[in-house]
Amino acid sequence: MTLDYPLYGDQALFMVGVQKLDSVGLLYKDFWDLKPPGIFYFYRAGAMLFGSTERGLHLFELLFHLFGAVAIACTLKKHGGHPLLGPLAALLSVWVYYAVGQINMMTQLEGLVYPFLLLAAVFFGEAADAGGARWLALAGASSGVLFWSKPVLILIPAGFGLLYLLKTRTLRRMWPLAAGFSLMTVAMLAPFYSEGTLREALWTCLIYPGRYVTELTRQPLRLLLESTGWWVVNEQAWIAAAMLPLWAVLRGREKRLLPRMMAVWLVLAAVIIVVQTRSWWSYHFLLLFAPVGILASFGLVSLTSRMKLHPAVAIAAFLVLLTPALAKLRGKTAGWSLKVLAGDAASIRRFQQVQSPLYGAVERDLARFGPPVRQMVCAGDPVVIFRANAKQAVPLQSWSPENYVDQQWADLADQWEAHAPSTIVLTPEYAGLVLSRSPRIAKLLESRYTLAVEGETGSWYRRLDAVAVKDERTPGGS
Repeated sequence: MTLDYPLYGDQALFMVGVQKLDSVGLLYKDFWDLKPPGIFYFYRAGAMLFGSTERGLHLFELLFHLFGAVAIACTLKKHGGHPLLGPLAALLSVWVYYAVGQINMMTQLEGLVYPFLLLAAVFFGEAADAGGARWLALAGASSGVLFWSKPVLILIPAGFGLLYLLKTRTLRRMWPLAAGFSLMTVAMLAPFYSEGTLREALWTCLIYPGRYVTELTRQPLRLLLESTGWWVVNEQAWIAAAMLPLWAVLRGREKRLLPRMMAVWLVLAAVIIVVQTRSWWSYHFLLLFAPVGILASFGLVSLTSRMKLHPAVAIAAFLVLLTPALAKLRGKTAGWSLKVLAGDAASIRRFQQVQSPLYGAVERDLARFGPPVRQMVCAGDPVVIFRANAKQAVPLQSWSPENYVDQQWADLADQWEAHAPSTIVLTPEYAGLVLSRSPRIAKLLESRYTLAVEGETGSWYRRLDAVAVKDERTPGGS
């Protein structure tokens, strides 16, 4: 059912970016987004393996989560001390993503990094228990993947490292950790060096975030409270079950390293969410799903053990936990049928339009606009570009332009003037912002474009010379 879910803003943006990179583009030069390269590697791998479609992306995501579930189950089997912990933790950590996560949260970075965070925790734990430089090197490599996916995430493996130091009480022989991190950094940045875009990549990952924080205003506190409420409501049973082991960690009674690391993960992830004052979106709380699920499984097993109950009671309790989440699936099945699963194109199209009205709106506006669009820019949701089966014409994408620093507004006008794309779409959400922040773009539209369609998705402009070409191909055109 999830394989044919429609794409939403960020998902469509990354897919549009990958499509451009697969043709002639270079990341951060021919296509720019504020995200570090990790998420683009994920989308590109999915596109290479299964195609640049909704089904291809979600199939790759499903396989990735199956890997994550296996990693959690194997870790808990070895370090949990109870045979139920492995499968229980995997289900409570991963299944909840599909059960309560909104469709627009799928394939967001915060929901994809948990296997690497878990591996970092395991590797630090092995280094503390058994020693060996290879474990520290692997912990450093896992940390490198996280840093170049989102630099602020390095705080969580740093917390794992602090637990390692507290247990081993030695700073000696830490060079394998640095070596592993450095080797992963080289691996993730090597493509940019070979393509001559290393400077742009480093600016985006390391310099832009500082300007982003200083030049832009933070989101209203109301958004953080709403996002926190979404997480609490949807994971309330998991949170309750996690309180028992979390309280034991906070009181110093839990000596096992894995629950302590999960507590560190939970606390530092919460800190990361709060300090990102420009983006208090609910999908950031996906960072908490895995540690809460693992701690909840510890809590359930511990509770049944203390009460001297049969393990089946833990399974029954787990089913109770699933009950509220099952209700969330109802809306996600609207429009779905076995024909969708079988790949029937018409059924998939109807299902996607039910799940995302924007899909149908784009198709109707495109039909009114005229001939197929090959290249375009859209100030707004990149679903417009994706569903139009077009290529983005300029490097700077215009999804969430409120995140642009001052220099980027000048760059955006330069690019629109230089490339003069045949089609420009201004969605109602961003039309006012773009025209007010960039008078040059307003002048460009007035002098070189004509309003072809005032549609459901926004204003569709056609370049004037493109209008002449269309008229020449139309019977009766002059």
